[in-house]
Amino acid sequence: MRWEIDERVDGERLVGHLAVPAAASGRRPAVLVWPAIHGLNPYVKAVADELAQAGWVAFSVDYYDGAGAPPLRDAGEVATAVASLSDPGVLRKGKAALQYLRSRPEVDGERLAALGFCIGGMYAFQMGCEPVGLKAAVDFYGMIRYDRLTAEKPLHPIDRVSELRCPLLAHFGTEDHLLPPEMVDAFYQALASQRPVFEFYRYPGAGHAFHDWTRPGFRPVAAKEAWSRTLTFLSWYLAQER
Repeated sequence: MRWEIDERVDGERLVGHLAVPAAASGRRPAVLVWPAIHGLNPYVKAVADELAQAGWVAFSVDYYDGAGAPPLRDAGEVATAVASLSDPGVLRKGKAALQYLRSRPEVDGERLAALGFCIGGMYAFQMGCEPVGLKAAVDFYGMIRYDRLTAEKPLHPIDRVSELRCPLLAHFGTEDHLLPPEMVDAFYQALASQRPVFEFYRYPGAGHAFHDWTRPGFRPVAAKEAWSRTLTFLSWYLAQER
């Protein structure tokens, strides 16, 4: 079952795609899905649908509240769009989205996770740093450092590692032009020094957005391996008895 959602929760507008397992009975775990900078496109909706097929409720939220992504014709426009997204504002929207999920009759509000891609991977990680009761977070090639700090980007994501409150699964490609190896190394070392529960994987030959089958950088083997690990990770940490 699939719905296009447009709701107001705690003062935040939530436009998104909700996917519920077809044979749902009882209350299920739920996954909040954060898109890449391109927003709520067919690829992200399909990811939510795959999570529903695996047995979880999935809710993918649109950063742009249905208005569509800004122009993303080149690297400069992408950088401008990323810089314009307010991290505090998106995290407030994420908290409202979790509140919405907890209100759904299909959802077990004690078993929630966040998953995201690119800037959405960073938001999944940061949601895992917030006191919102997540059981797990999955970061696909999320941003680690910004070019500069601003009101919209008040902290580098890596500087929040000590705040991580739930198990983290992270996926990065070795050929990611946006996340050079030394930056990914620094993220790994920061996690290792704090000793949270985390699993960290790098995929040889894979660049940015390697899981997105609609993009030229799609790498089918890396994508399949990362997705299999993701489903295993979520199955374990969202299990009823954990």
